[in-house]
Amino acid sequence: MSGNHAGVLQLFDRFWKGFVQIEADELIARSDKRLMFALDAERNVREAFEGFCEDIHKRMQKIHRDVSPSSTVGCKLMDRHKIAACLAAAILQAGICERTRDVPSDRQSVEVRLANEILAFICSLHVLYSYLSHENGYRLDDVAQLDSKVLEKIGQEGFLMPSTYEGAESYEMHLIKAMRISKGMRPDEKIPPMDILLYSAILYHIELHNFEKPLLPQVL
Repeated sequence: MSGNHAGVLQLFDRFWKGFVQIEADELIARSDKRLMFALDAERNVREAFEGFCEDIHKRMQKIHRDVSPSSTVGCKLMDRHKIAACLAAAILQAGICERTRDVPSDRQSVEVRLANEILAFICSLHVLYSYLSHENGYRLDDVAQLDSKVLEKIGQEGFLMPSTYEGAESYEMHLIKAMRISKGMRPDEKIPPMDILLYSAILYHIELHNFEKPLLPQVL
């Protein structure tokens, strides 16, 4: 693993302290004592995150060598969208929340899964914003292209999501349900609970939905 890629993995501590733990604390507080932190949640999510990042990096290197053997892009193979998708997959895989002893076990499959799915989605958006806003010590070459008013609005209200037809669930809930279905189709814990590269492309398009110009460079 290259030094630059190792630096990508070191961002986990900043992600965890910067927003993952905060979002989990708030969600657990709203659960009326039905949810709590899973044992060794931070360690388990970290290990899953690092494993997924390393795997995606290696796969992207191989794809790039096969398609364009003479070119090298190094750590650019792991852009903010893939890193965000790896974190979402890690939260889904390892889980941050679990039920308290006071909650009947037959409710665990609903509340716990939904809590972890919500955290996976929200935290992946936090990763995007932290990169775009220069949080976590990461700077983008394309920052001059950003509309500061749009970025400020995202910081206050969150990313604007595509609309759905009247009466339908929100775009966010469609993605969260898709995460659940994807994980259900991948019961083997040795593989990611969802298609990380596909989800990274979804995050890329959520970002584009909020800005008039594409933010380059991009590695999809």
